[in-house]
Amino acid sequence: MNRSLFRTTIIENNLINLIYEYNLKESDEIRAKFENKFLKTNIKNEYYWENFIKIYKKLDCFNWKDLFQIINDLNYRNEKNIIIMSDAFEDKILIKTQLMYLERLLDIAWYPSDDLYIIDKNLSWCISLTHHDFIIISKVDC
Repeated sequence: MNRSLFRTTIIENNLINLIYEYNLKESDEIRAKFENKFLKTNIKNEYYWENFIKIYKKLDCFNWKDLFQIINDLNYRNEKNIIIMSDAFEDKILIKTQLMYLERLLDIAWYPSDDLYIIDKNLSWCISLTHHDFIIISKVDC
């Protein structure tokens, strides 16, 4: 099974204590719910962000550290736990972490060549960091 560069780097840098790795069954269940809520069913592009049903906002030429201002602006800072995933072809396993650890994980383990999806536990919003240097925010209720 493939492991994303993000998850590999978390393990290699001994950050595993900052995350919970869902097992494959749990990951598949969450991913299916995500796909049902966020993605167009009649179109299948390679990347999830290409298939979002609703895009609340797209921000070009971002610095990933802007993400935390975006989280504050959207009033998501009250989220305690978040889910992070890659596109399914990259890594089928999802991880859960606390929002307070996100900056450390991104700073150490994320490479801009990888797409990441940061999702709330209720699957009501998703922030996608893309390899094309933009952030896409998708909300179920937008």
